[in-house]
Amino acid sequence: ALTLNAVALYAAPMRITEQLFALSKQLINVFSPLFAEWNGERSPERIRNAYLSCTRYALALMSALIIPAVAFSRIGLSLWLGEQFAASGSILCVLLAAALFRVLQESSANVLAMTGQHSFMARVAVAGAAANVSLSLALVGAYGAMGVAVATLASVATIGCFLATRQVCRTFEISASAFFRSVAFPTFAPCAAQAASLWLLI
Repeated sequence: ALTLNAVALYAAPMRITEQLFALSKQLINVFSPLFAEWNGERSPERIRNAYLSCTRYALALMSALIIPAVAFSRIGLSLWLGEQFAASGSILCVLLAAALFRVLQESSANVLAMTGQHSFMARVAVAGAAANVSLSLALVGAYGAMGVAVATLASVATIGCFLATRQVCRTFEISASAFFRSVAFPTFAPCAAQAASLWLLI
């Protein structure tokens, strides 16, 4: 079990992560009525193109927020909450990595929900929650709050993100190469430039 001190060290990074993720989620939610409308019109091509655009924009936004947050994680937490929270920097980095996968999961879940695949997403949510709890219990004893953060990253990346994204790609006939070409690759270059600039500064 986590001590009160460990809970405090975990709570601050979690709050930061949730606030940053909320910005990308608002962008994703803008597309919800479009997906519902085009599903009623039976326009899979529109849904496919909008999904790729939505995911690309949301991932780019989240990446742009995460990179400086990771770069200044330790010093930022120290200045904000005190030196004792500098150790939370590594926990924040892991949770922010999980947030990137959550963006992919949320974008995919939005499409599936708006196109009538609620039962599939319900099963994914249950499986993801079960995996998160199981991994957290397995890791918390040996690794404390970091173990809980790693459990969150692993469950989101391997279950929530992977299953939801794969289902959208299957439903709307999006190949892996098309997905990476439309979503991942356009995000990598500017993120690499941003990370390099911050690395030179610090």
